[in-house]
Amino acid sequence: MSSPAVVPFPKEPTRSSDDAAPEKEQASKNNPVNTAVRDLCALATASENIRADLAAIGVPRRVTNVLVELGVQKQTERLAETIDSALEQSEKAHGAGALDKTTLAARVVELVRIEEDTDHARQVARGQGLDPRSLAILSQLIQSNPGDGGTRAVNTLLAYATAAGISLDGVPQLSAELTAPPPSVLPQIPRGRSESGSFAPRRVLRDAIIGAAIGVAVIAILT
Repeated sequence: MSSPAVVPFPKEPTRSSDDAAPEKEQASKNNPVNTAVRDLCALATASENIRADLAAIGVPRRVTNVLVELGVQKQTERLAETIDSALEQSEKAHGAGALDKTTLAARVVELVRIEEDTDHARQVARGQGLDPRSLAILSQLIQSNPGDGGTRAVNTLLAYATAAGISLDGVPQLSAELTAPPPSVLPQIPRGRSESGSFAPRRVLRDAIIGAAIGVAVIAILT
C-alpha cells in the first residue's frame, strides 16, 4: 500500500519590501514637505528644459529671463518687441527659419505659466507653515543631483555644518515634526516678511541647514 501524497503546508507569506511600497508611497503623499519639493523640482525641471531648448537655437538665457518677466508683468507691447528682438538674434546665430514667432511666443507662455505655478506652490507651502527658502534650497540640491536625489549634496552640507561648529541636535526632532500628520490648524508664516540682503555667514549656513534637515526627512521617504 502506497503512502498518501504529502501535501505541503502553505507557509506564512513573507512581507517583502515591495509589499510595503504602497504604504510608503501613501505616507509620502501625505507629507506636505515631500509634495512641495516634488512640485518645485518638477516645475524647475520643466522650465530648465524649455530655456535650454531656446538657448540651443539662439535665444540667450538672459533674453529668456526678460521675456518671462515681461510676460508675468503682462507688459504685452514690450513683450512683443522683445520677442522680435529675440527672433533676430536667433536668425543671426542659426539662420532664417531656426525659430518662428509662433513657437517662441508659445514657449514664453509656457514659461510664464510655470513661473506662476511655482509662485503658487510657494504660497501653498507657506500657508502650510513651511519655509519656502528651505524648500528652495532643498529643491535645488535635488534637481542639481538627479542621480542620487540630492543625498550626497545634503550629506556634504551637513558635514560642513558640523565642521563649522553648528549643532545639528535639533535635526531629528525637526524631521519628525515635518513628517508627522498635519494638525487640524496649521501655523501660518507671515507673507509680507522681507528678506534682508546682508546675512552673516553663520546665519546663511543656518538657513541652509534648515533646508538640509527637511532634505534628510524627504530623501528618506523618496528612497
